[in-house]
Amino acid sequence: MRSDPLTLQGRMTCQCEEDGRISGSWHFGFNGEMCFRFDSEDGHWTVDHSGGRWIKEKWEKDRAVTDFFKKVSMETVGPGFGSLWCAGREC
Repeated sequence: MRSDPLTLQGRMTCQCEEDGRISGSWHFGFNGEMCFRFDSEDGHWTVDHSGGRWIKEKWEKDRAVTDFFKKVSMETVGPGFGSLWCAGREC
């Protein structure tokens, strides 16, 4: 019996905090349903739907994956892009 492949979707979000910091997080899902997320500031993984538990546990154990998402987030929401993203907004 053949099953349809799962489509993994990822979304990085940036947010201006009240103290002016810019934080980043990642949200992941399968076939349009968000299942787990990663907080780039503290490196914490959270499962929002049981369907994402297996990959969250796999990625959580892989230091290279965690480091990659932290690095991309910090480079994206850091002083360069983050300042542009937050320009004109009250952070």
